Amino acid sequence: MLSFKIDSTLNMPHVVAGAPSVDEGVVDSLSALLPFKFTCEDLLHSCNGLLLFVTGSVPQYYVCNPLTKKCIEIPRNIEREKLASDAGKKLHCFAALAFNPSESSHYKVVRFNYWTTYSSNKTVNIDVFSSDTDEWVSHKIPLDAPVYGFPWHRHVVYLNGVFYQLTRTRHLLQFDLNNSSAHAMEVPRRRDVIHRYGFVGVSCDRLHYSNCIGRRLFVWFLKDPGMVDPNSEAFYFGCSNAILRYHVDSSALEVVYPRQYSLFTYSPCVVILKGKIRSDSFIPRQNDCHLWSKLCDDLVIEILCRLPAKNLIRSKCVCKLWNRLVTHVCAPKFSTYNPLGGFFYRGEKNADFRYRFYLEYASCGGGSADERVVESLSALLPFKFTFKDFIHSCNGLLLFVAGSLQQYYVCNPLTKQCIEIPRNIEREKLAIDAGKKLQCFAALAFNPCESSHYKVVSFNYWTTYSSNKTANIDVFSSETGEWISHTMPLDAPVHELPWIRHAVYLNGMLYRLTRSKYLLQFDLNNFNAHAIEAPKRDLINNCGFIGVSCDRLHYSNHVGSTLFVWFLEDGGKAGSWVLKHSISIDDLCNNYKFGCPWIKCPRATFGRLWALDPNSEAIYFGCSNAILRYHVDSSALEVVYTTESGKEIYPQQYSLFTYSPCVVILKGTPPLLCQTRLRKDLLISPDHQEGQYGLTFGFPIPNNVVEYEALVVGLELVVTMKVGNLKSILILN
Repeated sequence: MLSFKIDSTLNMPHVVAGAPSVDEGVVDSLSALLPFKFTCEDLLHSCNGLLLFVTGSVPQYYVCNPLTKKCIEIPRNIEREKLASDAGKKLHCFAALAFNPSESSHYKVVRFNYWTTYSSNKTVNIDVFSSDTDEWVSHKIPLDAPVYGFPWHRHVVYLNGVFYQLTRTRHLLQFDLNNSSAHAMEVPRRRDVIHRYGFVGVSCDRLHYSNCIGRRLFVWFLKDPGMVDPNSEAFYFGCSNAILRYHVDSSALEVVYPRQYSLFTYSPCVVILKGKIRSDSFIPRQNDCHLWSKLCDDLVIEILCRLPAKNLIRSKCVCKLWNRLVTHVCAPKFSTYNPLGGFFYRGEKNADFRYRFYLEYASCGGGSADERVVESLSALLPFKFTFKDFIHSCNGLLLFVAGSLQQYYVCNPLTKQCIEIPRNIEREKLAIDAGKKLQCFAALAFNPCESSHYKVVSFNYWTTYSSNKTANIDVFSSETGEWISHTMPLDAPVHELPWIRHAVYLNGMLYRLTRSKYLLQFDLNNFNAHAIEAPKRDLINNCGFIGVSCDRLHYSNHVGSTLFVWFLEDGGKAGSWVLKHSISIDDLCNNYKFGCPWIKCPRATFGRLWALDPNSEAIYFGCSNAILRYHVDSSALEVVYTTESGKEIYPQQYSLFTYSPCVVILKGTPPLLCQTRLRKDLLISPDHQEGQYGLTFGFPIPNNVVEYEALVVGLELVVTMKVGNLKSILILN
């Protein structure tokens, strides 16, 4: 269970879990969902995993599910607003949620009208919005009780179709939402000695009321019908700087992290909300006859995610709303089933009996190398690179290094972006003072399904195989823009021999192999390191291969004439290698003929893997002039790429880097030298003025060629959708 706690100094809600620390990530996720900057006063109610927010003088309500990251905009009650305006009265924004996923996946928003008007007409006016009908319905409910002379508490509890609310006259009001009836009950010992309003909450499917008399705290429950944890007999208390939990059965009091009712309980709910995503979540819908206005939001997202990668990026240029949609919703979803695009590999060219190494790109679709991909990288990077400058590839991003002082660059070939990583000046100074040379091996940690931010992890002095039993890494985060150094204990015999210059990222972990046949696991969230023995370590003679497939880390090596493939289970605990495939190398070598005399696959070709498909069971082998794909389930071997005449693939196991296009727009600083190398392009950037869609043009713009190409497409879409308030701004840099 989580609790939302009011911070009176910052006027912002915090989220408190079982541990005594604040989880800022939950509130940050709400900030990304809601279309306005909210404070604690905008959070009205919490009910079984759903949160209710309000904004504006004319109340606009939003229902959020933090677990599913969905925010629904509730239609305004125009009829009620008109009645209030005609009567010269101000609508008050207090409302509450009625929701129980065990009863229905639908929810209701109940608004109490004019709750500060304490008339004596003995009726209660409420408006009820139902997600089932998508309509507001007004109800006037008779309530013959002396409860109108004083205000009612802005706190409501929902249980079994009934709303409960306390009044300052010390009555408990009961509103039956199914029968549209109301009833007032006196609280226990109301007229005797109770001077406070008390508290109502739900525990074990019963309504409870609590108040203190003298120095004793009493808790009653309502016998006939039905902020406490709903699944246990535990009570929560609060003071100015802590939240306390008291277990009645064991008489145990503990700290789990100031006004009464400033704490909202929250239990995650897996129900997918039905309704319209907030109005500025993506598509302007002023024109009801347009096709987009007739589609639900989830269907529009599904359509956009099925676009080709470049077209999806171009869609960001329609307006700010589509920009946010593609960035925060479509990009992570697109990446979950994005197919393998191709490979970057180290090539050899034999000219005048001298070998020249170069970087080449091979598409998985077959055919010859796509030189345009490498040429586009040459236009992005501020230096003339070779294969040795290309050090890592991770989920669509590429990492390059230049110079003896290690200047890193992160590139996204699809979006034509190149980001210059700030140099780690502190580490450079330490290396100079120690008389050591900085080693340039680093790796990327990036998954667009987790975050649009990336990390660059630099391994310090990887050629120094000391016995100090520690690992030193420097981590640069694009979110903070800073380098942070970490020293992690690593008590394993992995320092005597060098580590393989290859890394794999998966679920917050970076993995590397050592020549001592250990797999090293670096946790980038908790910053600890762990060494795992490779399977059949005593029988293998080489280091093997690691890669990611189907969201699992795989390890491959051969023993005799059999190629084995294992995957890592349970996060790398002892004995967690699981055998997945055992493939006969002799069968692969003898039983497959490709009909191409120039493709020569010696037996050693099938003794080691070159790559894994991230989304299927296919594995890849390589030889000097071809890349082969083997489908394990059907035992089918096929050629997916052949080199041109006079060119060869460098026959080394880790000379092949998989690449899947990524639609995430990188955040960071482009290299300054690129500005003089590219032509003057146009850039579409959002206009931050509310209610207007801006197209901003600047010269020169070195880093967004795809957005330049999208200019015409974006304008056509804007015209087609008849978006209003379009303005253009011309800026000369």
